[in-house]
Amino acid sequence: MAHAQIAQKAAPPTQASSKASAVTIDINDKCPRHCIFCYNAINRPLNRVMPLSQFSRILDSLPQAKRVEIGGGEPLLHRDLVKMMNLCFSEGREVNISTGAHIWKQSMITSARAHPELFSMQVNLPAGSAEAFKQMTGRDDFEKVLSNISRFAKEFPKKLCIVFTACHENMPQLSSVAGIARSLKLPLDIGIYIPVKGSNATQLLPEEIFSLSVFSAAQRAAGIGVYSPHVVKNGKIVCPVISQHYESDFQSGFCPAQSGDTIYFDARGNAKACEFQSKVMFRQE
Repeated sequence: MAHAQIAQKAAPPTQASSKASAVTIDINDKCPRHCIFCYNAINRPLNRVMPLSQFSRILDSLPQAKRVEIGGGEPLLHRDLVKMMNLCFSEGREVNISTGAHIWKQSMITSARAHPELFSMQVNLPAGSAEAFKQMTGRDDFEKVLSNISRFAKEFPKKLCIVFTACHENMPQLSSVAGIARSLKLPLDIGIYIPVKGSNATQLLPEEIFSLSVFSAAQRAAGIGVYSPHVVKNGKIVCPVISQHYESDFQSGFCPAQSGDTIYFDARGNAKACEFQSKVMFRQE
């Protein structure tokens, strides 16, 4: 279906969205996992699915946004994911898919192969063993997830990274997950759990936050692609939202949401500065 046929009149962008060069869109909040740290607790009730037409209108309202990050929930469950990707590709926009890798969607792979310069993926892997994975996600398919990650890595060797969301419960798993990423020659992105209503994880201790920055620095020094965008080398938190939750000193740094360079839409079309902020700026119907 052509973009022009799908699009309807787009809501005028706000001042905040008019400069955004990247947009994150959660196209559903349905997921086979029940991760204890998931920020989608902010967006309950679950099982909301964004229509293709609404996704198209969001793109229309942000013509300058050249990077589209598609998440969920589990976006690979959305029946129109490939159509959404192709809309982005047809306009020269980069697409990044955030997935739990429980599913192998061949149609997505085929679409991405046709636009390798515009496609990338990130896979959330919260544990490095089957037992810990089940404790973190409620799922008993760790080996299947690893197999899919390996297949994704072969398809897109320089366009895939593993994401580890660190909370108190899975900090002992960090080294194992880093080892998996290293064995697959993939970079590792370390995020920090935000304690939101409805999630069940325990926030990191101050010494654990510091150890994240030490670990990341040591891995980088060894030439390994591990980075933690939310903390710096002295253990202070860069992200203002995370800093507020942890009552930590805020280390001034670049925050794309705070600067207006990015904007986030949940599966209902509510626009926010980022997925971790509760204030709705406007709604894209």
